[in-house]
Amino acid sequence: MGCRILGVNEGESAVFECDPPKGHPTPVVTWRLDERDLILPRHRYRQDGSTLMVSHVVPSDEGEYQCVVTNMAGRRVSEVAQLTVYESARVGGVVKSMVGVAGHDVTLPCVPSGKPDPQVVWRRADGLMPVGRAAMGRDWSLTITALRSGDQGTYVCEATNSAGTHAANTSLLVVERPRAEGGVRPRIAVITPSHVRQIGCPITATPTPIIFWVKENHGRQEAQREAGHTLTGDGEDVYLLEEEQPWVVASGAAATMEKAAPIVDHTFSLHVTTRHEGLWACMAANEARVIVSPCIKLWHFSGAFFSLFLLPFASAPFVI
Repeated sequence: MGCRILGVNEGESAVFECDPPKGHPTPVVTWRLDERDLILPRHRYRQDGSTLMVSHVVPSDEGEYQCVVTNMAGRRVSEVAQLTVYESARVGGVVKSMVGVAGHDVTLPCVPSGKPDPQVVWRRADGLMPVGRAAMGRDWSLTITALRSGDQGTYVCEATNSAGTHAANTSLLVVERPRAEGGVRPRIAVITPSHVRQIGCPITATPTPIIFWVKENHGRQEAQREAGHTLTGDGEDVYLLEEEQPWVVASGAAATMEKAAPIVDHTFSLHVTTRHEGLWACMAANEARVIVSPCIKLWHFSGAFFSLFLLPFASAPFVI
């Protein structure tokens, strides 16, 4: 009398066979699991003659199985047969999308599971892995050091064992901090009252940041209060590019207090005339940081012209 030792993948069927000795009267075969009698039939357990079948096995079916042969002459118990249920590899803990900052490190998590323990590999779905800068830790996470814009892409954590393979993706976006270009050298431009001056925003970033212009205008605060208008905060008017009207400025108090508001175009350049003299700054923001460009002074001289100065005191961009 003997029983087979089985290792079965989760979801498959396990079959235990028992070859009882002959006797008179014919012996009765029953089964036990972990030294407790199995009452058959039961859910997913079925006995056909002396054979026990367990369908769609799950980890809770693991244990020591024995067949028991009984007749009037006595009772015999087989040796133990151990059922081991192999669980297919699974990948958890993966974040669908992550944002990393260029020049910094980023860690992509991965939590594999399965029985037996799976083998884990990281690969890139849309290119080569960063050479010399990507390493898998003891917790199976992937760390990429000194991020570059070319590291942006889809990374795959894949776990494999004898029961199956499973993978999950993380989409990595690499952003560059906004930076001001051109330094702080004074710039001068002359314009007549009948002309419009275009001022570019000297800030770049990847991906393209949200860009807007602010104007310091403390001189009109009292007039705004008297007119019942809400201030935009700290004496500043804010000018944005609206998606619905790509050539129209969005402005709170400014739109009602002036006959003509400045225009911000689709390149985020500011279009101004002599009406708009004052202190201006371009601001940009993305996931990495917010930056304010050196201030630009729009100066109207005697109704004839005004000049643009990049103020010498703005020795460096202001960064939040």
